[in-house]
Parts: sequence; C-alpha cells; structure tokens
Amino acid sequence: MYFLSYIAVRPENLPEALRWYPGAGLYRNVHLIITDEIHIPACGTYITSPVVSAGFAKVLLKTKVEGIKAETSSLRLATEIKDAAGKTVSAFSSVLLATDDGQFEQQLIVNTPALRSPETPNL
Repeated sequence: MYFLSYIAVRPENLPEALRWYPGAGLYRNVHLIITDEIHIPACGTYITSPVVSAGFAKVLLKTKVEGIKAETSSLRLATEIKDAAGKTVSAFSSVLLATDDGQFEQQLIVNTPALRSPETPNL
C-alpha cells in the first residue's frame, strides 16, 4: 500500500531581516534521505584491517543498524569482499537478535590479498 506524501519548502525573505540572500534564504545544498524503517545509517559502517601480510589479511567490520523494534525477531547481515575483477575473495553472514544493541561485528579473512603499493595501487 502506498501513501501520498508531500514535502513543502517555504523560504521567507522577511523585510526586517538583517541579511539578504538571493533565493530568499536557500543558499546551501539540501539533501532528502529516504530509508526503510530498518536501515544502516550514513557513516554506519567502520572497517579496519588490523593484520595485513602477503599471506592473509584480517578485516574487521562494524555495522550499526537503526530502526530495530521489539517485534523484529532477527536480522541477517551478509558481507562480501570482492577483488578488482568482481570475484568474491571473502564472505561472512551473521545474525543480529532484536535484543542486541543494533551493532553487527564481523571478522573476515582474505587469503593472499592484493597489497597496495606505488607500483600496484590496489584499492
């Protein structure tokens, strides 16, 4: 079921205003972010690689999930790391219960990672 929603913007350039801007006050970019009720917020992921060698790399991923309610039994977060060619080099899936604090913590291992250097600027 869909509902019709409106967003209204009414700029006012009041006569007594001390400053005047072209556009009656609209002088910065405005972004509307629409999410599902359960979502990962902007800046909701934190990725580190505390151990890196030619043989393997350990990747730690922390993900915050917002909008979890008591009636949500559990959530599953599936993570894949892909190489430059699009091939999956590591994958992990974990479950978050509604009683948890909305934080997923995952540890992935990448075997023989493509290490970054000036000669091979892999990202």
